[in-house]
This record gives sequence, C-alpha cells and structure tokens, in this order.
Amino acid sequence: MIAMTSTETKEKWGEVVRIAQREVIRVESHGKPTVYVISANEYEQIKLLALRNKLAKSALQADKGLFSTATAEDIIRMAKKVSSEQKNDL
Repeated sequence: MIAMTSTETKEKWGEVVRIAQREVIRVESHGKPTVYVISANEYEQIKLLALRNKLAKSALQADKGLFSTATAEDIIRMAKKVSSEQKNDL
C-alpha cells in the first residue's frame, strides 16, 4: 500500500490512477487516512464478496426457517423512509 497526501493526489492524479491499478493508495490529510483509491476491478471484487456473504447469511436464515413477514409494500416504505432520513442527515 502506498500513502500519499491529498495535495500529492491532486497534483499527480494521472499517476495515482496508474498506481491504483496495481495497488491500494491511502490518501492522508494532516497525517490521517481520509480515503483509499483502488482499481475498479478490486472494487467490483469487494462488492461481489459482500454480496456473496449476504446471500450466504440469507441462506442460513432460510434454512433455519427465519423469514420476514413484511410485504413488498412494507419494504419499499421502509426503504423510502431510510433514504429520506439519510438525505436529511446531509
């Protein structure tokens, strides 16, 4: 992993993109990590792994007979509420 300051990242963005294809870059501000730059391929792998883990957890719950009684409408309503609350937090 390479560490760079936010100023370096801004000044050398093309180089950052090239490096991130090979390894993770930790961007620091005032000596503390603020963001990580990773390749699109690595991001997709992380998302796929998270989805697989979520599916495995769901399968275990289903095997135990643990099902939600919420209707599709209930789930949509809850999702809209959460989305609205998140927007209000910004």
